Amino acid sequence: MLVGSWWLLIETIWSTETWKCEHVLNAPDFSGMEAQSAFHPRKPILAAGCGLGRIGLWSTNDWRLLGVLENPSGIPVRRMSFDASGAKLHFGSMAGIFATWDFDLLDRELTSRELGW
Repeated sequence: MLVGSWWLLIETIWSTETWKCEHVLNAPDFSGMEAQSAFHPRKPILAAGCGLGRIGLWSTNDWRLLGVLENPSGIPVRRMSFDASGAKLHFGSMAGIFATWDFDLLDRELTSRELGW
């Protein structure tokens, strides 16, 4: 279970078997993490949004930060979800602005520039 705390700038991972804290995700230095998050439907990834418009991608295998998605508009992330395939991450703000990170499109663009993963 994931529990967020906006005033402590952390998210806590709790075991649903033991109800003990298993790990604490500290916000990166450049960001304020909030409790807006979504688990990837097929991969061991947690996306956690913040009030500064950034989305951190965390490995659920070892809870390390894999990378950060920078929101071009800088809107605070208030809601997010992956599509069923996990290829797209949709997010929105309280102002009613919505956007999508399309990972397939990003991968194709990076590969065409010889920067693919």
